[in-house]
Amino acid sequence: MAAGLRHPLLMLCLSAATGSLASPVAVYQSETNHTRYSGVHQAPLRTWLEGLGQSFEVIGDGQAAAPAALARYPVVLVSSTYIVPPRCIAGLDAYVRAGGQLLWFDSPALTREPAMRLLLGLGPDMTYTTLADCKLRPVVDGHPLTAGTASLDIPQYVGN
Repeated sequence: MAAGLRHPLLMLCLSAATGSLASPVAVYQSETNHTRYSGVHQAPLRTWLEGLGQSFEVIGDGQAAAPAALARYPVVLVSSTYIVPPRCIAGLDAYVRAGGQLLWFDSPALTREPAMRLLLGLGPDMTYTTLADCKLRPVVDGHPLTAGTASLDIPQYVGN
């Protein structure tokens, strides 16, 4: 994952979401998810941000559940998080609906919570596959994260 995070496309996404690399961003690390998966794949995201000189704060479930706490961040980044408590889904949803940016890396399709899948614009039948074998396309019309996007052919951007 670390090599893929150096790609200019991801830097462009981060810069577009924050307005500048100087704006602090939130990195959501769910304690609930951490209990099951130990956060072993979340460090590369933080390492990448540090290498860019991007300031960030690691937030947990308490802050993710509070849209007012999230509002201070131009973007919330999430990596390798598959279990999200319902109260956090509600908080993240309210943050996005209020104009916040949520950028989810690494297999959000593995989440089982229907409300989380809806928030991320994932259809009920979407499953995980290596990104090298897929073309991304919006499943939910009008979702804030996919507005104006027909599809994205991404094999050249990923290493899995």
